[in-house]
Amino acid sequence: MLVLVLTELLTIVANELMGIDPFLKVVTALAIVFMSLALVGLATGLGARYPRFRAENITQVAGSYGGVAFMIGAVLFLAITIVLVGWPSSLYLWHRVRHARLSTLEQVLMAASFLAAAGLSLATWWLSMRSGVRALQQMDRTPV
Repeated sequence: MLVLVLTELLTIVANELMGIDPFLKVVTALAIVFMSLALVGLATGLGARYPRFRAENITQVAGSYGGVAFMIGAVLFLAITIVLVGWPSSLYLWHRVRHARLSTLEQVLMAASFLAAAGLSLATWWLSMRSGVRALQQMDRTPV
């Protein structure tokens, strides 16, 4: 929750200071909500799947299999999300600068791209958390 509040606050303040278009303010605020959820879920899920309980310092955790897997997964998730949110945003700005109307097909493609980004975020969160819970349940089972 803290990650969401801090990133959302930074996004809203930065958008206001830069005078961002109102449509893009909403897009970025929603993107941050979904991205925060996905990244926290990914970190939590991989942390539960590959725990490092005996680590002496934080660098050992970051360099562990789970830490490296999180970093790679997070970069891939962010790259895909940037494309899925960035393309329709740039299309919107392009039409706005040229004072042109978006065609119905372009509007549908933009909506599909935004929905795909939200779906990717929710799937990342859900699958990561489910994987982490299963891993912890497996660790908790003791032979009788």
